[in-house]
Amino acid sequence: MRIWVVGTRRILGVAQQDEAFDQLPASVRKLWDGKNPDADWSTVIYGNFKVCALAPGRPGRMQEVEVMDARRLVLRPRP
Repeated sequence: MRIWVVGTRRILGVAQQDEAFDQLPASVRKLWDGKNPDADWSTVIYGNFKVCALAPGRPGRMQEVEVMDARRLVLRPRP
């Protein structure tokens, strides 16, 4: 899972042990439950995400983060 910081070229990589959805906030799990991977990966979630950096940011590199909270979420088909 990736988070694009809107208005920038910055991409954050979300750490998910074994790609488990149970580590994501409940608000995200309501939209992506992990039971239908094709449906989950064919959609995009827009919203306000609060993240915690797991590694320092480096120019030109994706920064690994953990999602702590997510609000004002909107589910849309992948463009």
